Amino acid sequence: MAIRQLRQCGRLVYWHRPNFGRFEFEPTEDALRKILPWETSFIIERSGSLEERLYLLSMEVAEENEAGSSLRYRYGTDLDVMFLPQLAIIKEITVSDEEENSADESISDVVAFIENAKEPRYVKLRVNTACRWSLPDDVLESKGDCVYVSSSKFCDVFRKNLNQVQEVAKAAGPSLLVTEHLVQEAGISMESVDLVFAFRCPNWPSVADEWAKRKRNWPQPEIVQMIFHQGCAAVAKGFGDASHLEWRLSFSFAETVLAQNLNPVQRKCYLVVKGLVKDLHYERIPSYWVKCAFFWFLEEADPDIWNNLNLGHCVLGVIERLTKCLQSYTLPNYFVIQRNHLKEISKESCAIISKELMQIMQKPLLALANSPKLTKCIESLLSQAPEKFGYSTLLALLKEFHSSPDKNVLSDFLKYHLYNLGLVLMKNPRTAQKGIEYIECVVQILKGTGKQTNAHELLCNSIVQCLRRNGDGDAEAAACRLISMRSLGFSDQEVIATLTKATNGIDLPASLFHDAGCFYHVQAYEDDVTEPNGELLTHAEMMLKKSVELQPTSASHHVELSMFLYRNDRFDEAIEAAKQGITCSEASKVLKYLGYGRSEEITLDGNLGYHIQRNDTIKAPALIFAYYVLVACLEELRREDEALQFMNSYKTACGDPRKEVGEDDSLVLYNYSCLLLKLPGV
Repeated sequence: MAIRQLRQCGRLVYWHRPNFGRFEFEPTEDALRKILPWETSFIIERSGSLEERLYLLSMEVAEENEAGSSLRYRYGTDLDVMFLPQLAIIKEITVSDEEENSADESISDVVAFIENAKEPRYVKLRVNTACRWSLPDDVLESKGDCVYVSSSKFCDVFRKNLNQVQEVAKAAGPSLLVTEHLVQEAGISMESVDLVFAFRCPNWPSVADEWAKRKRNWPQPEIVQMIFHQGCAAVAKGFGDASHLEWRLSFSFAETVLAQNLNPVQRKCYLVVKGLVKDLHYERIPSYWVKCAFFWFLEEADPDIWNNLNLGHCVLGVIERLTKCLQSYTLPNYFVIQRNHLKEISKESCAIISKELMQIMQKPLLALANSPKLTKCIESLLSQAPEKFGYSTLLALLKEFHSSPDKNVLSDFLKYHLYNLGLVLMKNPRTAQKGIEYIECVVQILKGTGKQTNAHELLCNSIVQCLRRNGDGDAEAAACRLISMRSLGFSDQEVIATLTKATNGIDLPASLFHDAGCFYHVQAYEDDVTEPNGELLTHAEMMLKKSVELQPTSASHHVELSMFLYRNDRFDEAIEAAKQGITCSEASKVLKYLGYGRSEEITLDGNLGYHIQRNDTIKAPALIFAYYVLVACLEELRREDEALQFMNSYKTACGDPRKEVGEDDSLVLYNYSCLLLKLPGV
């Protein structure tokens, strides 16, 4: 059975990002198109801490005797998705724009002119009567002789339109929250998705000119120029009494660029500070304030301080910067210096927060050890251990180590964690080198207890355990560890020999190489569906052919190879592999199944992909997929007459009594083949 696409769960905290392929953007675009009917499509930008990779991640782990997944990520943030019109833009007012009869066509795409509001960073959007498009009356509001786009009315209409096609939980500032079931995937837990509409301003706003000209140590001038030429956006969020008319300038594009240009030490520094601040008893301090103080510190600090040996001083430096802002009751916005974020809370609240931050600076190690936010992240790096082997237990063991007569307790504990951490990292070839280092540590610990083993043996044992776990086993984890082992230089024959000996048969290694081939195939198309990665395709073919070589009588292996060849336009070879699959199926007592889900959709043709979009999966005996490949390839080669010769046998196979289960998609595949051949009655 084809495995699900690997989710890169072996990455460290600041590398890991989820894939939200299940989230549908079309309903949101449809809702916005009712307000902006001329927009055929929208610019979709992901922003916020998830896109910037400035979030705290924790792993939730099942107890050893629990069924199901043993590893689950929880993100301490939401996914922010910003929708911007492709055509209509907003622009700051110039003298020429004010001329009533201006013949300049450059403003015909400008749906509204920006007027600065009383509070810095907030603006009003005055409708441009010379624009080629007209906004609906229900999002507009007159004031004096002018007509403005109302932020509150726009949000109300957007929410009303959206709820007709897509579930929205509630409004939150300029965002609409979408419930979590639309974004969840296996092993990932999030709160919600924030949908944000914004008008695009292609020019850098004058209120932020000071930022572009500021003397600084960070970021580099070329980064500043790139951000400057990106412009900004305006989201539907007002300030004060006139909030129903005001929009807030958003610099989320700029913040994403800055965050993505942080080095690893700077990123670690921010995450530690963010975790410590989130632990404060005062809950109203937003992450944006921490980011703002962090950016100011980056800009002012000597670039040479950013190294791992100096990380602690950097953390204290950022906390000190935030503390001084609170004590002076002034935290300037990083882009619009006139905007003071602390204006929104009382001086008494600022004093309370600054006092707690000073306590962190006085006893930083104690703050780190007692931080619920950071210890969860540390545990995610340490291992996927059940709670009884968690971080708190490690702390207790370390404290008691010198007084404990049984030092084997700590040795066993570290062995357990190093082994599990190594296995987590071995799930991703990018972190496999670090993973093997931890596995080698376990080898040395075991040698100290008199047990002779090696990394190859330990990893093969973990693969066996994966495939034996909970019925069907964890085929994905096993296949990913094989991929990592290959990237580290372990030979295929060496792995096959060890697995065959461990399981007294060839079934497990054949299944493993089958799954690894499927994994490689998905990865080859992950970045570009039209131009796949040739090296990964080569590995996929090698793995699939190895599974056929190991188990030449298995129809599933032949048919999986035929699916691979068909997807990559090698029709003649695919036909031969499919025929081998049919021959093997005819000699089998039971028809084994193949199944594909959303993650494999990119490795299938359009008909099967459409079925998966509608039903999440497609499942049928390998024999049925063999006939489907056979007919599809013959049709591609314009050999329809040959294809028609197989249709009676194909139809009979759909009801073959040797099926493992009663319900499947056999007739779906048959009907798709009929469509390809343009048979009547379908």
